Amino acid sequence: MIWMLTLLSALWIGPQEGAPATPAAEEGWQLLNRIGLVVDERIYTSAELHTFVRMQDRPRTTPEELAQALKEVRTLLVARLLAAQAGDDLGVDPEVLDRIVKENLEVEKERRGGIAGMSEYLQQTGVTSSQLKEQRRDRMMSELWERSVTGKVAGPLGRPSRDRFVRPGLLKMVYREMLPSLTEPAGVRVLDLTLPLQRWGGLEATLAQAEALRVRVEEGEDFRSLISDYGPPGAAQALESDPPWADPASICQIVPGLADFLEQASPGDVSTPVPFERDGEVVGLSLIQLVDRREERAPSFASHETQAMVRERYQETYWNLRVDQGLEELARAAYVWPAMERQPARPNNGQLSSN
Repeated sequence: MIWMLTLLSALWIGPQEGAPATPAAEEGWQLLNRIGLVVDERIYTSAELHTFVRMQDRPRTTPEELAQALKEVRTLLVARLLAAQAGDDLGVDPEVLDRIVKENLEVEKERRGGIAGMSEYLQQTGVTSSQLKEQRRDRMMSELWERSVTGKVAGPLGRPSRDRFVRPGLLKMVYREMLPSLTEPAGVRVLDLTLPLQRWGGLEATLAQAEALRVRVEEGEDFRSLISDYGPPGAAQALESDPPWADPASICQIVPGLADFLEQASPGDVSTPVPFERDGEVVGLSLIQLVDRREERAPSFASHETQAMVRERYQETYWNLRVDQGLEELARAAYVWPAMERQPARPNNGQLSSN
């Protein structure tokens, strides 16, 4: 009965979004606000939804961006409220919950530099202290419901409701399915020194210079120092860290003719000068040094670390599915206005927070 009176009061204050505008000149009404979202007994005005958009710092410079931001906030807020209402059914002591929320807000106040910093934050976001308290409570209850659905905490009546044990046979099957994504591909680390023909006076002169540099490396000179001396501006800064792992085939696409060298070379070897082409024209000669190589490596299922990683990935995927299914069930049993075009997203995936 209370929620019905609240709804009637809100309807009296102003029309719902999407309702025909009241002719202000004839009726003498002035539109101050309107209903933006209803989830069971919870009602949010349009101004409150805009506050959520502002708190999330979502793009809203154009009417289209604002409409999309409001749509996304509604979807996430519905999920948060449905999960929070389900969390209320888990039987948490209200006094304990209030104490936790109060402690949470005290930590937040200290993080923002005391009362002055907290007041500035509330003023910037347009949120009152009571609204912030309500948001934190909703967030905690939705997280509690999510942890209950995934078996991380006890369900209703304090009893476990989900089995989180991943059986060995299932774990081995998941490992085989995930093996391609877990396998580390073969790769090489290389350093490149390209001498432009234009700078060194043509092909023959550049070839002679490149051969001379290669000999200096074979005699013990550091290839990195040659890159610093003969490479493009800024090359020295790029040498401060190891080069990234690369697929040999992708390197050969950039510098054709390196396939045999990359296959046979040992770390430290430098290639003979190879043409560097741009738009089908040779514009320079490149020296390539093999820094390191690795063979394709697949993690062993016998490794404890591998099993732990596979179990964690499987549980994350499986329990996210459980949460999505739970939200679908809650949405079917709830009254939501405006009607959702799609099922609500997970409430605590970091997209909607009260921070």
